[in-house]
Amino acid sequence: SLLPGRKKGRYVVKKSRMALIYSISRSAAVFFDLLFTAISLTFCAYLTVITSHASYMARYLSLFLPAGSTAPSAVLTASLAVCGAALVLASATPSILTFARMERGDYTLLEMPHRVHNRPLPEVTLADMRKELRLGNKGIFSQALMQRMDDCIRAGRQMMLFINRRGYAQFVNCRACGEAIRCSQCDVTMTYHETDHRLHCHWCGASIPMPDKCPSCGSLYIRACGIGTQRVEMEVKKRYPSVGVIRMDVDTTATKDAHAQLLSRFRAREAQVLIGTQMIAKGLDFPNVTMVGIVAADAMLKLPDYRSAERTFQLLT
Repeated sequence: SLLPGRKKGRYVVKKSRMALIYSISRSAAVFFDLLFTAISLTFCAYLTVITSHASYMARYLSLFLPAGSTAPSAVLTASLAVCGAALVLASATPSILTFARMERGDYTLLEMPHRVHNRPLPEVTLADMRKELRLGNKGIFSQALMQRMDDCIRAGRQMMLFINRRGYAQFVNCRACGEAIRCSQCDVTMTYHETDHRLHCHWCGASIPMPDKCPSCGSLYIRACGIGTQRVEMEVKKRYPSVGVIRMDVDTTATKDAHAQLLSRFRAREAQVLIGTQMIAKGLDFPNVTMVGIVAADAMLKLPDYRSAERTFQLLT
């Protein structure tokens, strides 16, 4: 699998791009991870196989003009190939749109019904942070998670903590009833802006003042929520000051090869805790990892996106 190098998550490094071009020019069939820049290369007319893994993820969406997504771009590229390239949209959790197109007959469904070596699914424990609050726990970790973390550290094992945020307030949430303030017109959660102390809808532009209490239950335990990887890292280091911690997000993987270097350090057991965003959610296998914690798992359901429920399922499954 060939993956073009990236600089700060956006730009293909020139040297890596040339290496990719050279490799493809010498191959009859080339498999590579489908980045938006990769399918834009002019030599794609000579490809015979294009594979896109988890193309529904946000990192495969171009936010800059010309805006686009890799999946439809890959379909077009495959149709324009000289010999008619085969397109493989690989995903454990395909999008609803992709699945609907399969049922319509546009795509052919190929299934892999068994896990590697027929391994069973992991045991999942769900913690209700509303009950935790009523019991006096005002922290970001549940009692169950802290107990599992303590057991993991004492046993000398490794653990991974996942949170898909970098630490800014994306929504306003009530900790008493769990409700988030939504736009009355779009039914998406509103984003808190500290500059004017108001809630804004990024879809229709509506704006309301920041309330002092929950509009649903009247509780005063209402606040702008923005727990991110840096906050989780701080809490872990406070609880385990002598334990090595590695954080993986856009800030720590901005340089070339930083992603691979951090994973290599964790695999070499230089740290017992790996904290990260969606870049640690898929495709990793560490034999010494015996516990995975998802912090504020329902936070992704409250993002200002009508597909937030679907994307949460895809990311956590």
